[in-house]
Amino acid sequence: MPQPLEHTPGVHGAPRPPRHGRGLPLFGSLAAMAANPVAFFADGYARHGPVFRIRLLHQQLVVLAGAEANHWLVRHERDLLTSRGQYDAISRLQGSHPDSIITNVDGDRHDELRRAYKHGMSKKYLEARLETASAVGRRFFDALPKDAPLDATRLCKQLVFQQLGHTLTGEAPDFLFDDILHLLNRMIAFSLLPALELLPRSRKTQQVIARLNTYGRDLKERLLAEDRPCLQTNLFRDQDRGVFKEEDLALLVVSGYVGGLDTLAHVMSFALHVLVSNEPVRQRVQAELDAHFDPEHVTVESLARLEKTRHALMESMRVHPLIPGLPRIARTDFVLDGHQIRKGDRLLLAATVSHFDERLFPRPHEFDLDRFSKERREHRQPGAYQPYGVGEHFCLGSSQAELQLLLNVALLFRRWHVARHDERYTLRTRWLPVAHPVGFDVVVRPRPLALA
Repeated sequence: MPQPLEHTPGVHGAPRPPRHGRGLPLFGSLAAMAANPVAFFADGYARHGPVFRIRLLHQQLVVLAGAEANHWLVRHERDLLTSRGQYDAISRLQGSHPDSIITNVDGDRHDELRRAYKHGMSKKYLEARLETASAVGRRFFDALPKDAPLDATRLCKQLVFQQLGHTLTGEAPDFLFDDILHLLNRMIAFSLLPALELLPRSRKTQQVIARLNTYGRDLKERLLAEDRPCLQTNLFRDQDRGVFKEEDLALLVVSGYVGGLDTLAHVMSFALHVLVSNEPVRQRVQAELDAHFDPEHVTVESLARLEKTRHALMESMRVHPLIPGLPRIARTDFVLDGHQIRKGDRLLLAATVSHFDERLFPRPHEFDLDRFSKERREHRQPGAYQPYGVGEHFCLGSSQAELQLLLNVALLFRRWHVARHDERYTLRTRWLPVAHPVGFDVVVRPRPLALA
């Protein structure tokens, strides 16, 4: 087991964290990061331990990696690290107030924003709207062209967009699908490379934000007049109470989609690849779905019985993490694991390096859904399993996302046969803006009635 990290406040003449990956002049470790950042961080962890430095373009970054760093962050992030200002570029991109972006604030303001989103991002919120999400899923899969190649990632995004729209606002504005995708991708790019804000906003981005504000004004008027019971109505009321600012309209329109289109949808696309390329896993999941899941009568109880399916999805998130690192800044000087961290240092929290630690997950590069069984519970070791981040900004909608992912995979594989369009395809991953399969096309066709 990794040993717990210790820290000491102040400056004590300790050495700076060791450098990992020299890279090229000017670019630093950009090439290695672009190829596979999690593998790059895992190599740094294996060579140097849980605290090391990298150079990325013009920045020196301290990386905190491994289960021991994750465990330490849970206890000490609030006092020693901050995310404030890390996403200012996003606020300027979309014209919102920087203190209205939940990932950009800490302390009391962060707590206030989490309260605003908490109910609408909870598992109970989706459970109460499970039939709506199920009906959207059934209609979506029924309408798919059969035996035609479909881009798996875009397919998952379209499905998730429809479900989030109907459950979080009561409607899915299809005409804004590509606009919202464009803005989310720009937001992620700006969070990774804040220097992009030095460039003028593209005409397309300006037009997207204008359309989102126009739609937002109309949506707010309708939701408040109807008193529609949904997250979006509550957020608009919070705006009127001053929790959000007047200029936050575009932010509030897209906020419900942020956790879905570039996270949940990508998780689902990786899971689809596992299920169409790993026949033993597929057979176990399919047998469970055929025995316990009726797609026409979905209940919380029926989904709870899908233990093997849930474990397969959890293992997919372990093997295919989406976010390689989360940015923070040191609030103060302190020594961590014998290395001096200075006030103002930029850090990256490489939380998912622990997913590939063989002390925690034996044969970590093998897909093994039984890791999550009651007998093994490998993911329960402190700091071991962190697909939703770690510390103060742990994903607020994680339990809702897990339920929605389970629902969608069950609806799809219970009634439809899914296969790779090209059986020779091997997984290729693009890590930016968020990890997702590249060139992965699937075909769907109805399963024989005797099975479905």
